[in-house]
Amino acid sequence: MTTFRSKALPLATLALLAGCGGEPEKAAAPEPKPTPVASATSAASPEARLAAAVKAAFPSEVAVEDKDGQRYTFSDHRLIDAPFGVVLASEGRAENFGHVTAGRIDLAYLTPSGSGFTVAKRFPAAVVQGSFGQMSDWTVRNDLADVPVIAASGGFTGQGYTCGSTALTELRPDGPVEVADVKTVYSDDGAVEGPAVKSFEGKLTNVTPNGFDVAFTGTRSFTEHYARSGGKFVRQGPAQLPAC
Repeated sequence: MTTFRSKALPLATLALLAGCGGEPEKAAAPEPKPTPVASATSAASPEARLAAAVKAAFPSEVAVEDKDGQRYTFSDHRLIDAPFGVVLASEGRAENFGHVTAGRIDLAYLTPSGSGFTVAKRFPAAVVQGSFGQMSDWTVRNDLADVPVIAASGGFTGQGYTCGSTALTELRPDGPVEVADVKTVYSDDGAVEGPAVKSFEGKLTNVTPNGFDVAFTGTRSFTEHYARSGGKFVRQGPAQLPAC
């Protein structure tokens, strides 16, 4: 008689055969992924981020009073994404101002927190410029340094002379630093009559992190050059703009 010996089947095959007579196993349902929730610090809307930043910097009212009792209200806010973090720059205009009262820019260095921000550092009156309670204009530039630079312009008129300048303030990781106060405007047309009147206005040109030119037009045209030296921008050569 011939005897047939059965070969042992692999365990995987036995398991497959055992399952053929029953119901197939149901695959486990994947766990639902959490739905992303937009936050003010990551929202696509710049308005949402700005609103969260203003709320963090001014939790009660968008106004401050300085040590001399001068009250400033803030309505122009700009959110700056610096290499080291987020900065809120807010322009304050004085109430009940005098001729010599300047405008100011307050800075808040912010840290993302939940759906908004918290204030890591405050720099009140980081930029002071102008007269009659306000500055003329201000912008944020990225061509003067490896960090943002606030260029704030302002001036005054006294005894017939009008003078103006642009203050350049670098937003460094440890705080703001003024790196130049560039004289850009001169006019004596309120004090002098006739052909002797002199009037000049300058604009920054050829700007690099190492320096820039100030090109003046008006009574005559000329250029002054500023170069970076010791962490600041220094005018090269004597001033050609009349002194105020």
